[in-house]
Amino acid sequence: MTILINRIPRALPTKLPDQSMTATGCTADDNPDLFKYNRGNANLACILESTSGTTSSFEKAEIQLWGYMEKSQKPSLIYSAEVDSSDGKLVVPMIQKNEVDYIVMRQASNSNIIGPTAGAFLLSSVPYPHSVTPADNIIVSVDGSANQTSIIDAAAATITCATSETYAVTSGMNLTFEIDKGDEQDVIFIPSDFVDPAVGTAEEIVTKLLVRAEDYVPSGTTDVTLTSNKKGIGSSVKITGGTLNTVLNFSTTIVSGTGDVADITAITFAEEKALFEADLSGVTLTLHTDYSGTYPVLTNDETLGSTGTLQVIAASTADAKIGFANTIVTGCSNTYNPACKYQLVYDDTSSIIV
Repeated sequence: MTILINRIPRALPTKLPDQSMTATGCTADDNPDLFKYNRGNANLACILESTSGTTSSFEKAEIQLWGYMEKSQKPSLIYSAEVDSSDGKLVVPMIQKNEVDYIVMRQASNSNIIGPTAGAFLLSSVPYPHSVTPADNIIVSVDGSANQTSIIDAAAATITCATSETYAVTSGMNLTFEIDKGDEQDVIFIPSDFVDPAVGTAEEIVTKLLVRAEDYVPSGTTDVTLTSNKKGIGSSVKITGGTLNTVLNFSTTIVSGTGDVADITAITFAEEKALFEADLSGVTLTLHTDYSGTYPVLTNDETLGSTGTLQVIAASTADAKIGFANTIVTGCSNTYNPACKYQLVYDDTSSIIV
């Protein structure tokens, strides 16, 4: 018998490895566990036990296993059965279910997870990556105290040539450059690009550059500027050379974007965690994962229990984009009674023990 997975904590602060279960409460979608099923027809057994190694510390729990082939799909129910204090094992026959690649395990609706005293938390409704606008903000109140603001800054890399118009351009002159450290781009200029190539203008050069522009924006009326489309520290522009640069005189030193994130349209959990925890006193950001994606959880770690509160203020400009509601939430003051933990194992038996 090979252990496949032990119950592990998720980001939600009331979920711990050893969970209490009683006969009332929780929703069927509460904090599912995901594992990969890779043994074909091998049966699965759910083994429940208390921290003392027996099952007498909990009353009953209905366990459901839901299977699906791809992580992006919504799972369908494979098996459901009840385990009470006199049992401790549920064997799920997997014969003819070898099309299942992934399985979610969770407590059903007549079971209740009772967690320890914990801080108020907000679970986002928008999975990563997040996309916001530069200077968007999150405004937070912890325990009803004064609002705190975290601003998400990002600016694109941009570079302007050192020489203003006009420009003497000869046929076949070119400009080479790299955007966001990508492949080198080469734009070649011909006489028909200009009214008079001997006195070419910045606007004429910009017009030609626009034909090839996908990851950058050329601009300028008396001189030429190249700006990356990406905003953040992952943005960059580097002029690598070309004969046209002998008249434009761009610097060939790489220019980088600035800000708190690499790309303001694809913000990661690590970036938000670093920014919010630095700017907002009394909160932590953790990660919650389920079959639909990964989501941030903002938690009050200043005050545990029901006296603690947390709110993302409606005046925030990034709240909906990141997925935080504006409702005031409170912590919980449950007494932690570590009763039940479970393992999921491969099992060669085919009977159901309940």
